Amino acid sequence: MIEYLWQTVTETWESFALEFDPLRDSIDIILVTAGIYWVLLLIRGTRAVQILVGLIVLMAASLASQTLELVAVGIVLCLLFHGLRGLGRLCVEGCRGRGF
Repeated sequence: MIEYLWQTVTETWESFALEFDPLRDSIDIILVTAGIYWVLLLIRGTRAVQILVGLIVLMAASLASQTLELVAVGIVLCLLFHGLRGLGRLCVEGCRGRGF
């Protein structure tokens, strides 16, 4: 078990070391940070903040239901997500196809 973990950590570290470019990665982080900051400034004090928080909570619940294999919660969240986009009944087939 320890050998497997050590091998996985070593392979992951080597992968990061091969793909690491300080200049490109720094520019990437700065652009993403500036974009998120700009969006937060844009929606500050509006109803969009409440919508964004709600969507983040729903996404976290969906991820938790998939990780913990909570089938009923996953189906309800799937129906909710697809219902928001107006797909309604089609979600049932989509949820079944995804293993829910």
